[in-house]
This record gives sequence, structure tokens and C-alpha cells, in this order.
Amino acid sequence: MEVVYEYIEEVYKAGSFTRAAQFLHISQPALSIAIKKFEDEIGHPIFIRSSKPIALTSVGEIIYRHIEEIKNLEINTKAEINDTMNKGIRNLRIGGTQYFTAFIIPNMIVKIKESFPDINIEIIEASSVSLMEALDKNEIDVMYSVKDLDITKYSFYPGITDYLFFAIPRKFISYEAISDFLITRDEIVNNEYRFIKSVSTLDILKNLPFITLRNGNNLYSRAMMIFELEGFRPKIELNLDQLTTAHYNCMCGIGTTLTTNHLIKKIDDEDKLYYIKLEHELMARNFKLIMKKDKYVSLAMETVLSIMSDFI
Repeated sequence: MEVVYEYIEEVYKAGSFTRAAQFLHISQPALSIAIKKFEDEIGHPIFIRSSKPIALTSVGEIIYRHIEEIKNLEINTKAEINDTMNKGIRNLRIGGTQYFTAFIIPNMIVKIKESFPDINIEIIEASSVSLMEALDKNEIDVMYSVKDLDITKYSFYPGITDYLFFAIPRKFISYEAISDFLITRDEIVNNEYRFIKSVSTLDILKNLPFITLRNGNNLYSRAMMIFELEGFRPKIELNLDQLTTAHYNCMCGIGTTLTTNHLIKKIDDEDKLYYIKLEHELMARNFKLIMKKDKYVSLAMETVLSIMSDFI
């Protein structure tokens, strides 16, 4: 890709010529001259320089869109050439929320490295909204998503399934009263929970404090929909950003929470929690692997996607 295109892209991302020049390791005057020369060639300004942060003109928006297309074409071309030359896959950028980067992706990296020891893997941790933006901008190659997305824009591959449980501090309940429904961590780790009854109602949680993730998080939406179906709203004690944080606060006895089998298996609850399951479609999250539709998928990448689907 021509250097001037890289300059334009970085100025727009940085929001100023000064910050872009620092990132590009060139002087600010040299950067300004290069872009001004390109603007003179096309006969139109690219940036609204009076805007803070700097903004694109209508012509600039057209150019920026095509720069992204050129970048994607170069990436796909190199991937297809490597595929033809049987060079495998050299770089992989995986996007994940904190839950995935802490508990799912690390084991996956080990498996991928076994098949591709020379691969350079970059992990980008962010919110699901930010990750979708990064995927659209070709800043990551693949991510997990539970959302229903545009099938004309994205390609979907098998991912993983999360099974949800309500975690309850042991001090909140009498074991004898509902012993038939209480599940221990060991029973989840050993997959013995399948033989334990599901509760038919969440009345046990009605008067207990509840720890939830913030509005906008998938687990928040699921929890609220489940409680609505149960006919009551929980007594929300805390609104948090991360599932891991909610789980640990639950362990401290602050409130009950909605958690996942993968997290339960990774975190020793020190025998402070019981878990209950509810038979409902909302209690399972099917995460798909997502890539942009226009991205070339090499034979090596197909192998990587297979590993990411099967490693758990």
C-alpha cells in the first residue's frame, strides 16, 4: 500500500497530525507536506483541519473507505500466496472480551502453537462492541460472538457453548430445604450436574441480593429476561463490568449471580457457593467464530478455526 495511504489512515485514527507523526516516527511538517501534496494531486482536501479531533471531508471519507479495501486486498493476496506456497499462517489476531482472554483463549493458543509453532498470535482484549468495530476495520482477524449478525457481511464458524448457572453463597440458603437441586463446583467440573434436577422456579432468588453485569452486556440481558419470565425483578446489589468480578463478589457473600460452567471450572470457589440450573434456552450461550465475509480463508486458517472450535 502506498505510504501516503498509511499517512491518511493514521491521521484519521489519531485525530491529529501531531499524534499521527509520533506514531509514524516522522516529523509533523513532513507528514503535512506529504498529505497536502496528495490533496493537490486529486484537487480536493481530505481533512477538515479546523475540527477537533480532525475529521474527514466527504472526499476524504471516500478515500478512507477505499484505503480499507486496499489493505484488505493486500492481506488476502498475501494469505492466498502463502497458501499456494504452503507456508501456512504467519499472523493471527484474535479478539476477545476479558472472559475469553482469561479463561478460553489461553488454552487455545497452546493448541494452535502445536500445529503452527512459528505463528505470531496477538490477543486484543476489549468490549464486544469495540471488538466488532475492530473486526470491521480489519484490526482483528477473528472473534467469538453470541449475537445474530448480518450473514451477508460476516462468515460464521462453530464456536463454543456456555452453560449458565445461578451461583448462590452457601450462607444464604438452607441445604436441607432444597438439597435435591443444589450443585457443587466438583459436580460441574466432573460434568455430574447433568444428573441433578433443575429448579422449576427461581423463587429461591426472589428475596436475595443479586449481582449483575451492566446493561448492554449479554448476561445482563439474559438475566433480566429470565427474571421477567419468572414474574419478578431481582434485588440488584451491584452492577459490575466483568463476569469474573461478579463471580468473586458472589464468593464473598455479597449476592447471587449468573455465571458459566467454564468460569466455575477455572475458579476454585473454596466451598463457598452452591449452584442451581434452570431448564431454559436462555441458560445456554452459543458463541460462533466470526470473520469478515471478504477475508480470504486459507487452508491453514481453516485448521486454526477447527482448533478454536474443538479445543474445549
